[in-house]
Amino acid sequence: MIKKLVAAWTKNFEKIKKTIRSALFYKVSLFQSLIHRWNTCEYEISGTSPQTTKRFRKALSIHSISDDKGLEGCLDIPYEIKIVYLKRFIRERIMDYLNEYKIFRIHFKSVHRQNIKNRWLLQNDIIVEYPIAPNKVNVYEEFTLDKVKVIVEKALSEKSTWRNIIFRNRRL
Repeated sequence: MIKKLVAAWTKNFEKIKKTIRSALFYKVSLFQSLIHRWNTCEYEISGTSPQTTKRFRKALSIHSISDDKGLEGCLDIPYEIKIVYLKRFIRERIMDYLNEYKIFRIHFKSVHRQNIKNRWLLQNDIIVEYPIAPNKVNVYEEFTLDKVKVIVEKALSEKSTWRNIIFRNRRL
């Protein structure tokens, strides 16, 4: 019996480890893609072309996101600052979605209660239509050129706080 418990625990542990690895890979590749999109947007804003157009394929790891920054932007925004603003963008978008979903759930429950009341207590066939759930967040598709321009302008306007942001992030 102990052997079976240990085998089940090991199987669950391997499944958790595999899930964490895939989540880390997704996070690293998402940030690299968003940074690349940010840098190309910087070149479009300034009206210049990038130094190199080669695209290098390599294995992604958690360390590669800070080691190899890929195509650099031309507006002298540090890499750490870009990551901070990308995290803010993602956090804001997720919080907006969660608020929309919370409102949807409240409305869904009230409609469901009304339908149960109509069906069983009042014994009529009036059914209220259920609300449609909000669309899930797709950060990569929502990170359009217009949003990048707004974020870049905000980052450039808050240039005086960059030093504090970098210092705070390096301490962690």
